[in-house]
Amino acid sequence: MQIDHSGIIKGAEHAAGYAEDLRIVAIDNDPISLKQIGDLITQMDGVKYQRGFLDVLDGIAYIKEQRVDLVFIAISMYSDQGIIVARQLEEMNPPPAIAFVTWRRDYSYDAWKTNAVDYILKPVKIEDLVRTVGRARYYKLFKEIEERKNVSKKQIVMKCFPSFDVFVDGEIVEFTYAKVKELLAFLVYQQGNWCTIDQIVFSVLEKQTEKSGKQYYRTLMHRLKNVLERYGIQFILETGYGRARIKSLHFTCEYYEYLKGKRDLFQGTFMGTYLWAEDANAFMTRESNRVVE
Repeated sequence: MQIDHSGIIKGAEHAAGYAEDLRIVAIDNDPISLKQIGDLITQMDGVKYQRGFLDVLDGIAYIKEQRVDLVFIAISMYSDQGIIVARQLEEMNPPPAIAFVTWRRDYSYDAWKTNAVDYILKPVKIEDLVRTVGRARYYKLFKEIEERKNVSKKQIVMKCFPSFDVFVDGEIVEFTYAKVKELLAFLVYQQGNWCTIDQIVFSVLEKQTEKSGKQYYRTLMHRLKNVLERYGIQFILETGYGRARIKSLHFTCEYYEYLKGKRDLFQGTFMGTYLWAEDANAFMTRESNRVVE
């Protein structure tokens, strides 16, 4: 007898009162299993199945670059590689929720030594996914509460006049690579609006070709995330597929104060020598001269 699970599929997520879709990725070297879990997830409300990966390294690279909330991992890929992958993902900040899928029960002990939210035996059933998604939502909520606690402890200041610098609790943030610092400055300049890869390549990496520029962007973004994590302020940056933005509510910024009316902050130079800031610098100069007149 075929059971109708439509009530479970369509209602489970909204019953919990969540509005934002949970972003999901699956990694499994078995194409049949990977397709099955993807097909089931796409039937559910309140979730977004971003991609499935047969190759582990491709999956890890995607998760590190994109915003992912829940990862389904096959444990037995090439021995116990699934558990190794899970431990790597747990080092991310914030880490995604992890759910293991497997044909075997004997991996459960090692799997539960990780922070996995669920352990599912194949073949995966819709009831399993509903349970896992619910647990992943609570996991995400817990991590967000932890992040808010950390946010409240950090005093972050973006200095934009005459040049760009970042201070965390009075300590200046050191950047090994000048372009990484410029990338952050450009995102701050955009006042929390989303910036596409194309915008960043054109403005910050102006001498790069389209192909090399996009690859360079990914390298810079990875390095920027490392810098922010080192100072415990990774929460100020949000990335999506082919785009990035700064969370402007988490810090104070001289430029934003200038826009609110504190014109005396400008003393002749804005954002140093960054070419993309020349128009703004010229505008501020005209405004400053008008006040003097």
